[in-house]
Amino acid sequence: MLLLALLVMASVAFFGRGRAVEEEITVSPPGQLQPTTGSEGAAAAAGPIVVHVIGAVAKPGVVTLKPGARTQDAVAAAGGATPEADLQSINLAERLDDGRQLVVLRKGDASVPEVRPPAVVASRGRGPTGDRHDGPKKLRTVGEGTVDINSASADELQRLPGIGPSMAARIVEHRRQSGRFTAAEQLMDVSGIGEKTFSKLQPFVRVR
Repeated sequence: MLLLALLVMASVAFFGRGRAVEEEITVSPPGQLQPTTGSEGAAAAAGPIVVHVIGAVAKPGVVTLKPGARTQDAVAAAGGATPEADLQSINLAERLDDGRQLVVLRKGDASVPEVRPPAVVASRGRGPTGDRHDGPKKLRTVGEGTVDINSASADELQRLPGIGPSMAARIVEHRRQSGRFTAAEQLMDVSGIGEKTFSKLQPFVRVR
């Protein structure tokens, strides 16, 4: 009987200790938060993106979009494309980044650099059939030529010092919305062209 009593007491002590260990493992400390998954954390950290839409849209301007928005969302937020918009010149499925400027060209606008005579296009390489074109040749010294800002295409406007593809598109858009330039100084009405930039390009500008 004594031996049986000892065995019962040992069994009770063993199972009681195992239950205490199990409770210690499974019970979480009070107030402890469950960790967020990677996707949930990324979604919480992401904020809205702001895009400047210009060109052939109903309401050009700055639009605010949800994270992960694509080009078609920006066009829709700007009132949608106008009938003359060349939607084939842009990728409507492209994912947009914050601070992006989206230019919706009109049909007939230059969307890619045009092939020009050697006097206009800087080239390197192996001759007439193997030339690599670097784009419109910049005007650097007085006497090399001028650009008529009322008739020049976006590609031709890039010959002016300090004017790249984005700025050339802005000049074309300003010309379409506000009409022909009557003086070279009106270029400073275009967003991004200040006195410093204008002073560099003024000798190469003509207005007709």
